[in-house]
Amino acid sequence: MEREGVAISRMQRAYKAATKASIDELEALEGRIAEREANGEPPSETILWMRQRIIDNIEQLGKNLKKFSIEGATITADGQLQAAILANDATPSLVEAAAGKKPAGVTLGTSWTSLPDESLQAFVGFAGDGSPLAVLFDAIPQVTTDAMQMALVQGISLGEGPRTVARRVRKAADIGRQRAETIARTEMIRSAREAQRQLYTENGAVTGYRRQATQDARVCLACLALSGTLQATDTIMPSHPNCRCVMIPETLSWAEITGDSSIPDTRPEVATPDRILAGLNDSEIQEIMGEGRYRLWKEGKPLSDFVRVKENQDWGPTTSIIPLKEFGITVRRPRTAMEWEREIANRQMDQ
Repeated sequence: MEREGVAISRMQRAYKAATKASIDELEALEGRIAEREANGEPPSETILWMRQRIIDNIEQLGKNLKKFSIEGATITADGQLQAAILANDATPSLVEAAAGKKPAGVTLGTSWTSLPDESLQAFVGFAGDGSPLAVLFDAIPQVTTDAMQMALVQGISLGEGPRTVARRVRKAADIGRQRAETIARTEMIRSAREAQRQLYTENGAVTGYRRQATQDARVCLACLALSGTLQATDTIMPSHPNCRCVMIPETLSWAEITGDSSIPDTRPEVATPDRILAGLNDSEIQEIMGEGRYRLWKEGKPLSDFVRVKENQDWGPTTSIIPLKEFGITVRRPRTAMEWEREIANRQMDQ
């Protein structure tokens, strides 16, 4: 997590450097609009003047972000290598812990505990679909400028004042940073998981791995529903952007490893959905599921019915929440903060 934070901080600084001039110009634009309004200039003329200034700004920002996309891919590739190295170092002890309390004088062996440098490099510089990271980052300038142009059109069409429109466009410029951070986090985690998975495959004591979701109120419904599921080591764990799940190795017991049947089985349990839900209060559970799914769950529908896995061209096998309309339910209410976060993540995946 610390190394991930370092990479994300580098990404934020790079994005800020690339967009600073444009953001400063948009902020100054709000003040100049106020001056023109104070001088009695007709609103229609102010709108036309503002529109051209913003269009020029968007064009320049797009050029600057093309340079950022190269740096963003480099930062992410560095993060991928560090994540793979960390997984390479930490996985042996994780496997031993998954086997339970180790009897004195017993070991799982050492031949499998490290991947060679060339194997670690295989996780670097590529996205989940095998394409270069640069392909994902190359889309950021277009995604960002499209969002800014849409904000400009929406603001004017809604009849908003010039300063409000300029503020709306300035906020839209942050879309690129959010997408860059999502790519970096997702691809660094993927590299660590793939290094782990390869190590699991090479270890005869590992029979598979189990997905384990985070055990807190921020867990997403898809991860919660799939927590504890067993997968073969030759299959990629379905995920989603910014997923926080981990891959816990499923191992033989120490009795099976040593052939000594007198050794008790002390393998720890993985967090299943029921175990996670038991640690949450009712309001937290409703926040995770949303009103409609919470009602269905209380009526007996299993959590697994709310989730599907589909192949995404950028992110690989991806989890998603099944819309309520597929259950014949329409819920008219404001969305929760968590639901808005999921919607933003889904939109980023589809772009």
